[in-house]
Amino acid sequence: MTALHSRPRRLNRPWLTAGFVLAVVAALIGSFLLGGALTTPTEKALNSAPERIQAFASAERRAVTAHAPFTGKITRGIEQPLLTEPPSGVSATVTHMAVAEGRTLHAFDYLGELAGVPLFAVSSRVPLYRDLRLGDRGRDVLAFQRELASSGFPGVRATGVVDEVTLEAVQLIHTNQLVPPPARTRKETVIRLASFVKADLRSATVIRTAAVASTVGEKNPFLTVSSGGLAVSGFATLPLADSLSPGASVKLAAGTVTGTGRVAEVGPFAKNEEQVLGRAVTVHPDPSFASLPDNRTVTVELTSAAPPGLAVPLIALRQHEGGYAVLAAKDRDSEPSLVRLNVTSQAEGWAAVSVLEGELSEGHTLWIP
Repeated sequence: MTALHSRPRRLNRPWLTAGFVLAVVAALIGSFLLGGALTTPTEKALNSAPERIQAFASAERRAVTAHAPFTGKITRGIEQPLLTEPPSGVSATVTHMAVAEGRTLHAFDYLGELAGVPLFAVSSRVPLYRDLRLGDRGRDVLAFQRELASSGFPGVRATGVVDEVTLEAVQLIHTNQLVPPPARTRKETVIRLASFVKADLRSATVIRTAAVASTVGEKNPFLTVSSGGLAVSGFATLPLADSLSPGASVKLAAGTVTGTGRVAEVGPFAKNEEQVLGRAVTVHPDPSFASLPDNRTVTVELTSAAPPGLAVPLIALRQHEGGYAVLAAKDRDSEPSLVRLNVTSQAEGWAAVSVLEGELSEGHTLWIP
């Protein structure tokens, strides 16, 4: 039996194998080199992006009025009936009504007439209890004269004695309303107690009036006023709260009812139910809001123009220790420093500021963060 022997097969063309190996190695080297030369679009964008260029702004002097609205609700004080029974010797019939619902009463306002007797408002703090004549004196006279003087009647002095100037002021109260003044003789009453209706006039707003020809009584007072006054009470957050002050004019809107009002009171800094810092604000609206029910939501917007003052662009503001700051210097070539600011108003990309710490004036350069 013949044994089988195997022998390695000889390559007929060894140069082909060597060429193939060289081609593979060359392809690998080429791929490596090509991969190093190629970049993705993202890498190209990153590699070609320019270095960040510092932007600057300037501090200016300008008026910055905050128009951002806040909401409040209609509130009313305690109802106060006025004249539920006629004065002694006067009929109870209403012969003229001179005020309308929603009217805010002031001292010596003309209210109307009861049986032909003209009626004027007077503060409940004035202790009138009698008719007054020339020469009468007392604490009631003193308080009455103070009320006349504070209401703008010229020449009236609080002496506690009824003098000619006091009588002339009372005459003027009547003639301004085209109603006959009381007689001016020593024998006749010249200041009639019956003509003055006492009321809390700090914020009295008329909410109901008696009809002409009706009879006044417990169920039909001549007038019913709200002693707390018609008001819109709300909460303004910062920085708008710092733009509001008593006397500021505001625009009001409640659905189709629109009008104006004036800020009556701005409270101290406090936090609302959402723990946001601000101030409670009370606004006295115009009479067009008198018909709205309590708790009706009203939008309040500041309208009075702020005086020009130091202002910076909002984009220049930085947060610093719970407040605001800017990085500022006199010019771009100077070393900037941090200036702490109080922001009092924001509008149209600007913030009205006051300096708390550091130096900042109109024209200073600001570094934009």
